[in-house]
Amino acid sequence: MNISIALLAPLFSLSLLTPLTFPALAQDAPATGIQSRTTHIKFEPPALGNAPGGRSRGGASRGECPAATLPLTAIVPTVNGGVGGLTTADQPSFWFYVPYALNGDRSAEFVLLDDQNRYIYQTTLVNGESDAIGITQVTLPATVVLEKDRLYQWVFMVNCEIDNPIFTRGSIRKVTIDPVLSTKIQQAEALEQVRLYAENGIWFEALSTLAELKTAKPGDAAIALEWKSLLQSVDLTDIADSPFVP
Repeated sequence: MNISIALLAPLFSLSLLTPLTFPALAQDAPATGIQSRTTHIKFEPPALGNAPGGRSRGGASRGECPAATLPLTAIVPTVNGGVGGLTTADQPSFWFYVPYALNGDRSAEFVLLDDQNRYIYQTTLVNGESDAIGITQVTLPATVVLEKDRLYQWVFMVNCEIDNPIFTRGSIRKVTIDPVLSTKIQQAEALEQVRLYAENGIWFEALSTLAELKTAKPGDAAIALEWKSLLQSVDLTDIADSPFVP
């Protein structure tokens, strides 16, 4: 089901949005291999001006949505009251913890808007008859390309009740990274790529790269430990043990 523009409008206040400042990589920073790591992966947030608004948690039970142990959660950092992060991808992936089965009884909806409040992308998520709950992924299609240095807003809603959905919202900005950092990432192994992204404030690639590793190797204890460490660094430890939902 589609959510009307009129319903979405109160969720946004573009006047609150200000540019995200990307921190430059220190030119003399040594390249570190996985074997030399002495600490676990942690996210270092980029410098922010006046923080953009947002809502990372969807709240408790509303309307027809049943009570849940953990709330609907956008897996993004909250920095100085602002919910969102940076990406280097044309079509980044967004990750959410959904405490409800998205089957015939309810669906979820993802909406992306540009800085002029125009719809860029909208999709509905339903997992057939599955009762599975957990972490789900939304990836932008090839027809949607984020523009460099432009701030976008997204909303993710669970439609238990069409007039009163549970929702999270935040922002994303595409940036171009320093050539030195880009080279290090290209030459690094997967876990080291996650570390480099995280230490340089690139949340969406840090999360997606690690999530893909975790789903590919669900029994790998080292990857599971780094997953928990990354989520702990942005105060999302409570969903770290949640399964991934196809």
